[in-house]
Amino acid sequence: MVPFTARPEGSRRQGVTYVRSKPAAGFFIGGSSVSGLNGVYARSQHVPRWLARECELAYENVLSGWWLLLVRPRGYRAVGGETTEWVLVDGSNRDRFAHAGATVIPGSGPRWQHVRRGSSSSSSLATGAEDREDELPAQVVFLGDSNRVAELAREARAHERKVESTMLRLPEAPAGFEEEADGLAGNSTRQLETGDYDACAATLAAVTSRLEVWWRSSASQGARRVLLTRRGRCERRARRLVDARATLDKAIAHPPALVERGLLFLDLDEASRALGDFEAALALDRSLPGLDDLLVAARAAQRREKKNGRPNPYALLDLPVDFDDPELLKRHFRAKSMSAHPDRGGSSELFHALSRAHDLLVDPAARRAYDRGDAEDVLRHYFPERFPFEPFGDAHPRLETRRHSSYLSTSSRPGAAAEGLASSSCRGDTET
Repeated sequence: MVPFTARPEGSRRQGVTYVRSKPAAGFFIGGSSVSGLNGVYARSQHVPRWLARECELAYENVLSGWWLLLVRPRGYRAVGGETTEWVLVDGSNRDRFAHAGATVIPGSGPRWQHVRRGSSSSSSLATGAEDREDELPAQVVFLGDSNRVAELAREARAHERKVESTMLRLPEAPAGFEEEADGLAGNSTRQLETGDYDACAATLAAVTSRLEVWWRSSASQGARRVLLTRRGRCERRARRLVDARATLDKAIAHPPALVERGLLFLDLDEASRALGDFEAALALDRSLPGLDDLLVAARAAQRREKKNGRPNPYALLDLPVDFDDPELLKRHFRAKSMSAHPDRGGSSELFHALSRAHDLLVDPAARRAYDRGDAEDVLRHYFPERFPFEPFGDAHPRLETRRHSSYLSTSSRPGAAAEGLASSSCRGDTET
C-alpha cells in the first residue's frame, strides 16, 4: 500500500486515502544532464547476472543500458534508512543515484542523491563539488500499461534513428581552400568589409575571369568556388541579383554558395526555393554558422507566403534579408517612400505598406520575431540532435512543484514493497 493524496471516487475511508499500488510496467525518466540516464525504462523479469544485486524490481533503459532497480542493500546503509532503496545503475554497473525505498514509485529531483559505488561496494553516499543538481532525474513518470511502455520505446528508438540519420555527413572537403582564395582575392576582402560591394564584385569578377582557364586544368576548384561565392555575395549586396544568381550557379557544389543563393532567393521573396538551398547546404555541412537561423527564417517566410501571399518587408524595400546597417534601411526607405508618396503620383496603399515594413525592420525585437516564426518546431525538424526525447514535455518546469508533491511519498509499511510483489535477486532467479 502507498499513500495517495487524492481521494478516489467512492472511497469509504476518511482522511488519508490508501490505494493498492501495483508495480509499474515502466517509467519515463527525463531532465537529467547525464544523457544516458534519460529515457524509457521497461520492467524486466530476467536481469543479467553481472548486476549482482538483491532486488525486488528491475527496469531497463530500452536504449542506453542503464537500470532502475529497487534493491535490498547489503553492507551499507540505504538512503533514508529503509530496508530498500531505488538505485540508478549506469552501463558500467556503478550505482550513480539513489532514492529512499519502501515505495514502488520513486520521486524526482532532489529526492535522489548522488552515490558512487560499484555493485559490491559498501561505500556510503558521496557528495562533492562535482555533484550537480542538474544531473538528478527531474522527471519520473509512472507507466502502468505495458502497451504504453512499448509504444514509448518505439518512439524513443525512432527519435534515435532520426538523430543518427541527420548526423550522417558526406566526406569533408580538403582544407586550405579559404587560405588559397585569400591569396588570390586582391582588395576584395577589404572592399567587402567596408561595404563597397560594387568594387568588390568587380575585383572578384576580374580575378575569376583571369584564372578561369588555369582552374580548368588545376586541382584548385575549391578555391574557385570560394571566390565565386564571395563574388556572388558582393553582387547580391550591390542588388545586382541577376548577376549574383549566374555567379552562384557556377559554385553550387560549395555549401556556402548554396547558403548565399538561398539568401538571394529570400531577397527575391521566393521562400520555397530558398528553403531548398538551405536544406541542401545542411545535407552537405551541418556545422555552417547561422544555417539554423536561415532555415527558421525561410520556413517562416514560406508559411507567410502560403497564408497571405503578401511581399515581405525586405522585398518591399529592396533590402538584403541579412542587412545589418541601419543607414541602409534609412536610405532604401527614403528612396522607396518618396517615389510611392501619393503627392508624387504614387499609391497610398504602397506608401503605407512601405511605412509598415520600415517600422517592423527598424525595431530589432520585432524584426527578430518576424524572422523567427515558429522557431522551435523548425529546429526540432532539422536539428533533432539538439532536443532530447521528451514525450511528457520539458522536465524542468515541473521540478519545483515535484519537490512539494506528496504523490510520490513513501509506503505506509516501511521496508516493504506493495502487496503481491515478487522478490527477485537480480541474478535472474525469482522468489515468490
